[in-house]
Amino acid sequence: MIVAGIDIGKKGYIVLNQNYDILEYFKMPLLANELDIEELNRLLNGINEQYGNVLFAFEKFNNLFGYSKQAAISINSQFNIFKTIMILNKFKYITIHPKDWQKDIFKNLDLIKNDKTQTKKKETKVLSLRACHHLYPKYAGIVKNNDNFADAILISHYVLRKHISV
Repeated sequence: MIVAGIDIGKKGYIVLNQNYDILEYFKMPLLANELDIEELNRLLNGINEQYGNVLFAFEKFNNLFGYSKQAAISINSQFNIFKTIMILNKFKYITIHPKDWQKDIFKNLDLIKNDKTQTKKKETKVLSLRACHHLYPKYAGIVKNNDNFADAILISHYVLRKHISV
């Protein structure tokens, strides 16, 4: 099975992963700093046509605690765009809560020590980068400071590892 792990943000990525091997990856198509919905639809259709049995996986946010009102609206809008494209094209897809894949992927990683407070906590961006470097060292140069790319890879990894199918 091929899993398309998707970080749905405007700086997001779509990563095609088969048997823990990255086949291809794509930056989110933008037009004037907004999601280019037509191009996104073409891209996802092209992926599905080329690879066939693709399971698209992306995050569903229930609680956007800590986000500004505008950021929450933007994230929900992008989620709805992806869901609509999936439904209209009859693609196989699954939505995953960030806390679920992060809990699984980060479980063997050390928590990050905050220099100011000297407390340890989950710094999800840093943990994503660290986990991705460990699981996919071949992409360390690309992932270096790009947590969006790392998240897309890790979402696909999580779905493959959990043998999630629809």
